[in-house]
Amino acid sequence: MALAQEREGSPEVVEYRLDNGLTILVRPNFRAPVVSSQLWYKVGSSYEYSGISGISHMLEHMMFKGTEKYPSGEFSSIVARNGGNHNAFTSRDYTAYYQNISSEHLAKILELEADRMQGIIWDEEEFAKERKVVMEERKLRTDDNPNSRLYESFYVNGFALNPYRIPVIGWMSDIENYQMEDAQKWFEQWYGPNNAVLVVVGAVQPEIVRELAEKYFAHIPAREIPQIKPRIEPVSTTERRYEMLADVQYSLIMIGYKIPSWSMMSEQEGNEDDVFALLLISALMDSGGSSRLPTELVNKQRVASQSGAYYNLISRLQNMIVFDGVTAEGKPVEQLESALFAQIQRLKTELVSQEELRKIKVQIKASSVYGKDSLFYQGYELGALEAVGIGWEKSKGYLPSIDKVTAEDIRRVSEKYFRAENRIVAILRPRDTDK
Repeated sequence: MALAQEREGSPEVVEYRLDNGLTILVRPNFRAPVVSSQLWYKVGSSYEYSGISGISHMLEHMMFKGTEKYPSGEFSSIVARNGGNHNAFTSRDYTAYYQNISSEHLAKILELEADRMQGIIWDEEEFAKERKVVMEERKLRTDDNPNSRLYESFYVNGFALNPYRIPVIGWMSDIENYQMEDAQKWFEQWYGPNNAVLVVVGAVQPEIVRELAEKYFAHIPAREIPQIKPRIEPVSTTERRYEMLADVQYSLIMIGYKIPSWSMMSEQEGNEDDVFALLLISALMDSGGSSRLPTELVNKQRVASQSGAYYNLISRLQNMIVFDGVTAEGKPVEQLESALFAQIQRLKTELVSQEELRKIKVQIKASSVYGKDSLFYQGYELGALEAVGIGWEKSKGYLPSIDKVTAEDIRRVSEKYFRAENRIVAILRPRDTDK
């Protein structure tokens, strides 16, 4: 992801911390009289274990079921009546709740969030209904979607111990057997102020946010947050392969290489260069129609109908950089696989030209500038960086780190990580053809 940078002369982020451990980040922006208020909890599917996979996502659903003070539906009604919108999302590393609304209503929003941090209504009937909703969500988004099933299997087969192998939505057998006590216990373990980050971006002064946070959150006691034992991925000694047949028209291939996260590297003094070189590799291969994979595999060789690359810079644990593609009509997946490997090998044997490197850096910088147009996006960056343990302050060094990457860094990092024994290949094939 491209991080938005502060424009010269714009207000800096102000950080506060309440006595109960709640972290507060405020970035004033007075271009419009609105704010994006986001409450991030440092818990997601990578904190889960067998039997309760997806419980973070299930709890996200239950957080909208109301409290004693504000019954079910009242939260949404208040936001809508005041011209705002709100939602939530769960990932591997965090769960976040947000509201985008006129800044004059910020106090009410913080009151609502503090109210449900203290406790929501637990009702067996409502829990059973929401469990069915999540089961249907899994069925529609994953079980009935071959591409999603391949993506899920890609991480399950690619990682042996790394908890990123746990799907965010959870396994169907676990969802079917959730008990309300599972979600209650998860709430009591993780939803404390000392495990949360409040991010407010928009037309408000930092000291006002601090005063409101003190008013609504300061009395909430800290929780004893569980200590998670590390689940360290063993070093791979051979390539892993997985193939799946489905009723699809064309083949899909995913090629991934295990790589360190920025969070991991930030703990090692002077070892962050690799992650920024990997980010540039991802952009080099897939940042629009003129990047390498679409140009070479789709337009020139015509072995793919689409091809791209993906790398999540902001993650807590070891992750993967992924190269993928969908076969063009009449082309076997083996030909696409060879073409992808050739482009990956090219990174090791040919130095990227200075012009191509300059172009990619300009694109990343432009994306950072455009990101400033969204208050939500600015808040998202701050919250995600803080939630995964990198720290929001690292956003200041983002573009300088991008500028430092050289063509030799790209070659060096490619040699270091893009090895056969560090690779996972997943292929989705049509059930009745060799496409």
